Amino acid sequence: MLTWDNLKGFDMTVAYCRFPRANAVHEQYKNDLSELASRGISINDHILSIIGSNDILLTKNKYPYLVEPNVCHYVFWMRPGTRPITMQCAKMIIFARMSKTKSINWSDMIIFENVTKNKSVKLIPHYQVFIRDQN
Repeated sequence: MLTWDNLKGFDMTVAYCRFPRANAVHEQYKNDLSELASRGISINDHILSIIGSNDILLTKNKYPYLVEPNVCHYVFWMRPGTRPITMQCAKMIIFARMSKTKSINWSDMIIFENVTKNKSVKLIPHYQVFIRDQN
């Protein structure tokens, strides 16, 4: 299990290691990929359908890494072909949006990008985002 302290070391970086998921989450991911494939839908097309007409979208990760219970895992998606958004800018956007609905501190958010070889979705730019709940 990844602790908050483990995750802090990756903030604002490119992560070169693979991160664990619970076995059940990993199995669900494999099953969902198989289901999409059986309908002739690639993971990239599926994600693009979720992004819709948005240039950016923050979603709760349906297949989160194995983290402490008080840490929530999100994904910050960016539509391919749009102007790239830096991690710093993405973090500011997320902070501005999240702080409207909940109490959040800048230090309670971690953002990083996985190295390409470790991305399960390679064609759609995205960052991993973790937010710690202090309550």
